[in-house]
Amino acid sequence: MEDKLCVLLVASERHGQEFLRVLGATQVAYEIIIANDLEAAAAALTRRPIPIAVVDVRGVQQRSDLDPALHFFRRHPGLLGILSLAYYEGPVTGELFQQWPSGIMVEGVYTYLWRPWYPEGVRRLLERAADAVRQGGRQYA
Repeated sequence: MEDKLCVLLVASERHGQEFLRVLGATQVAYEIIIANDLEAAAAALTRRPIPIAVVDVRGVQQRSDLDPALHFFRRHPGLLGILSLAYYEGPVTGELFQQWPSGIMVEGVYTYLWRPWYPEGVRRLLERAADAVRQGGRQYA
């Protein structure tokens, strides 16, 4: 029997519970550890090996709002990082989102998870991330 793959979710308690609800029955394939902030996430990484992290960033108004999450991924280069963002938040325009992917990809982010979270999309993304971890690589999705 294969061990569950550990996934670190960095999100508020409320959004962490929402993520687990969206995962539904799929979550049995993963051990989900929820950290309420990046400092708690870094501490969790010192206690045990965790190959995948989903960092939920809220209130993005400009690219610099992503800097703490990107810095976290750079500090943990062995981590397969997934950045969770709202598809649209306030004044952030579609043009600005279109500029981010190529720049962010080189900063330790494996892929993006757009909110609102949908069960099938979350399940497929975690499956791809788990496959990449098992293959020992971080191919970008």
